[in-house]
Amino acid sequence: MINALRSEITKLLTLRSTWVWAILLTGSLYGPVVLIGLFSGEVSDYDWGFALPGAMIFVMLAVSFSASAMAGEFNDRMHAQAFLTQPRRSLWFNARTLVISGFLLINYLVGVGLIYLVFLVFPKITLVNEKTVLILVDGVLFLVFSFIAIGVAALTRNRVAAMAVPLAWFLAIERLITVAASQIAAFMPLWLVTPGERVSQLAKYGKDNAEFSSIGWDFMDVQPLGYNIGIIVAWTVVSLLLGLWVNAKRDVR
Repeated sequence: MINALRSEITKLLTLRSTWVWAILLTGSLYGPVVLIGLFSGEVSDYDWGFALPGAMIFVMLAVSFSASAMAGEFNDRMHAQAFLTQPRRSLWFNARTLVISGFLLINYLVGVGLIYLVFLVFPKITLVNEKTVLILVDGVLFLVFSFIAIGVAALTRNRVAAMAVPLAWFLAIERLITVAASQIAAFMPLWLVTPGERVSQLAKYGKDNAEFSSIGWDFMDVQPLGYNIGIIVAWTVVSLLLGLWVNAKRDVR
């Protein structure tokens, strides 16, 4: 596994596009805060709910990077070389997944750190450490959809499809399901297993939200924490197991 990880890290770091992705990913987080600082007319305090307006952009970029990085290996036949040089087919897939997710996580943490620096540079904006749970929630969100993109990439071996399916679900389909579930009870079971909603509810627990969010199974309720975590884990595990299964069974073309 160590050799497989070393190989995937080397491949990733030697690509010029990797550094372009790093600039885009980190910039999507601190860039909007820079604009807020530049155009702020008066002294203002911001919590993390306002300090992370670029989190959704980061999620979309993370999905695109994950899909491209995994599907590209199949398109360029690099997985065939891994099959010849490694004892098990699963090794390169696991290593590739770890490297992709690790790269995204590092960029996310760097981007959050740069947000802190931006608030220190601009005197008219001050960061108040409230709603810090959103840092965790947005981190879980991009990781879950990145793993889904990796699974779709292994299944389709197509960059466009691997990007389009998770993004369409994240940006459109899940929102339509939410609207439908609010009006029609028949859509509630589907809404209860949507990954984006399960992740977003992670920010609705605790003392600050107790008076606004009751625990239950109705549309206006927040579902139990254990249930939401279970659904999130299920989406992640199923996506990666699908990728592993396809990688093990499908022949090199």
